Amino acid sequence: MASFFSNSKKEERKVDYKLVIEKLETCINAQNDNVTIAEYLDAFKQIRLFFTLMGKIFDIVSSDINAKINILEEYMKSEEGKNYHDVRSMLEYESSNNLLKNSRKQIGRAHV
Repeated sequence: MASFFSNSKKEERKVDYKLVIEKLETCINAQNDNVTIAEYLDAFKQIRLFFTLMGKIFDIVSSDINAKINILEEYMKSEEGKNYHDVRSMLEYESSNNLLKNSRKQIGRAHV
């Protein structure tokens, strides 16, 4: 586990690399060639922390990761949440509902 110090709060925050590896291994289902979104997001929360702790030069990366995490979590909490359990169900749902088209209204779709 690597640790960094936050300049603003002077408190130690740690990136748990073992958790990143564990969550990425858990989210991949090799039997049906799919990725579980919840575990994937757990891994990326740690990756976001890493970039956050790297300093202001990586703020845009942290911000982008955070935005994508928030979008997927909101989709998972919505009435259509059952369609966001894994990448395959997400893509099937969004494809069958014409949500993958490139338009400002649909921005953020198919981002995994």
